[in-house]
Amino acid sequence: MTQRRILFVSNKTLNRNGTPRLEASYFNFYVAMAELGCAMEFYDTVSPAEPDFDKVVDRFKPTLVFSILTGNQQVTPHEPVKSIKNLTRSGAVKTFNWFCDDTWRYEPFSKPVCRLFSACSTPEPHMVDQYRADGYESIHLGNWHVNETVITLETNNKYDVGFVGGFNNQRVSGLQTLQQQGIRIGNIQGATHEDMLSLYCNSKIGVNFSVNENDPQKRTQMKLRMFEVPACRALLITQNHKGLEQFYVPGKEVEVFDTEEEMQDKVRFYLKNESSRKAIAEAGWARFMKEHTSRNRLGNLLDSLGV
Repeated sequence: MTQRRILFVSNKTLNRNGTPRLEASYFNFYVAMAELGCAMEFYDTVSPAEPDFDKVVDRFKPTLVFSILTGNQQVTPHEPVKSIKNLTRSGAVKTFNWFCDDTWRYEPFSKPVCRLFSACSTPEPHMVDQYRADGYESIHLGNWHVNETVITLETNNKYDVGFVGGFNNQRVSGLQTLQQQGIRIGNIQGATHEDMLSLYCNSKIGVNFSVNENDPQKRTQMKLRMFEVPACRALLITQNHKGLEQFYVPGKEVEVFDTEEEMQDKVRFYLKNESSRKAIAEAGWARFMKEHTSRNRLGNLLDSLGV
């Protein structure tokens, strides 16, 4: 079998509190595909070693260009949109894009951009039919995943509740109330990927808020955190979101909430009921290991792309 040669196009780092940090995509996509035996080349859309994308293509000769585009020129100024469009039209190389925010960026971003690629994926199960209704058939369900090979599982339960992410009004309100009740909250601002995983591994519970504050309508969306927490063997208590049930069984593999009060009640309940917490956390981890590891998810995706 011919070795897959993948030119990975994404931001290698993200600026967190003024410090560039390796992005989760580096570990969950680039490293994971290398572990699958793919020959890999990284084109960094923040600061590429060779800015001329066409030169990189000519030198590396990929069988697949795998992109995670943001459309944000201020954050990722070197996204090679025109070159990818030309590659797709020529048919010389298969091109693919992994979209991230389709609940609120579909119309202004994903819908027009998807047509530049041979194939794309959406993290939202309910959006697959929307792409097809709009005439784009080469759409895949590509939900979030975590490369478990970079996780060092720890079990000291240093924190009752772990959360890594930017603070907004919803998150501050929910977590501060728990903290005022004596619940130990673990939080890291500007964390490295490894620090974030370590915090969840050292937490009994990981909380996820699914609303994206960048969305004017404040809708929920699939979050990577929904997979990071179970990957670290902690109990995921997540704000409910349409389609989550395709990936976990609520009440058996994860817990869900619709209101801040419900989240707080469930956190308190599972901190008092250790056997129930551990049972659901173990079931969530088992489901993650079976279906949601990066190598599992990406291996299946690459097979479906026929590369």
